[in-house]
Amino acid sequence: MNEAIQRIICRCLLCVPYAVVVVEYLIREPSQSVFLGCFGNPDNMGDWPLLANRVSLAFLVFGMLIILEWPCSILLSNNAMTCIRRRDVYSKVWRYLVRLTAYCLFFTVVPLLLTVIAVGGRGEGGSLMRTAACASLQLFLVIAIRDAGILLGNRAAGYVVALSYCMVLESSKTIESWLMADSHCGLPRWLIVLGFSAMMVIAVLISICRRMEII
Repeated sequence: MNEAIQRIICRCLLCVPYAVVVVEYLIREPSQSVFLGCFGNPDNMGDWPLLANRVSLAFLVFGMLIILEWPCSILLSNNAMTCIRRRDVYSKVWRYLVRLTAYCLFFTVVPLLLTVIAVGGRGEGGSLMRTAACASLQLFLVIAIRDAGILLGNRAAGYVVALSYCMVLESSKTIESWLMADSHCGLPRWLIVLGFSAMMVIAVLISICRRMEII
């Protein structure tokens, strides 16, 4: 069995449990104001926010796993000498970001459309769009963190850090309350914090690729 077929089978096996979680959510409790991939209102979560955020946790975890390591493959080279000769670090990182952004948008838009259909037009469009953007940015950051670990030669650490980020973000009512509030400049804090974090991870990826090019 060739590698391409193995990847297709692996993705299908991962898509099935994720689809079950999403369909169950849309049938039983679709929110009209919060996208399923974004953490909900911390004030309405009770004592177990991780349980209340199980669908958004699934969105992040399965979103990271289903794509496998396809975006990161563009930053890797099977030939160390080729890596030394090539000087297009920024070009490779740019193509990586295009791939990753396109995937995050696609992975977000599909359940967003299903949510709109499920609520039958009763949803709060602006709020759904904002929380969908928040979820997409979270997914971008999770995958980028995972890929940084892969580029550093420690795949396990990349996955552990990314999964730990998911668990902390989806289980802390304090963090969620703070992120969902507006900052002094009127922008939501999640946009500032996650956007800045994404830029920091991108800078780390560029640094890692430049180091790989020299070695």
